[in-house]
Amino acid sequence: MFHALCRNFADSFLGTSTANRSQRAWRQAYRSVEHNHARKQCENSGVMESFPESIQEIARDFVDLQKERHLADYDPKYRLGRHEVLTQSDRHWE
Repeated sequence: MFHALCRNFADSFLGTSTANRSQRAWRQAYRSVEHNHARKQCENSGVMESFPESIQEIARDFVDLQKERHLADYDPKYRLGRHEVLTQSDRHWE
């Protein structure tokens, strides 16, 4: 989801064509999205309330998935079974 956010950000500024995506500026825009800043913005309900519900849902999903990723990366006892992974994936990509 993070990489989809980065791609959309870069596309919004520089365009979606193959030529635009091959530019150094597109790659820099893509890489400029910072995990913590993106999460904080997604958690900022005062800002998020001005967006359509679909965008608010993506923001909530972004925050939830980042928490799950941190658990998976840093908690050696954190485990998800196949069913939980598929359920999380379906929930966030409907």
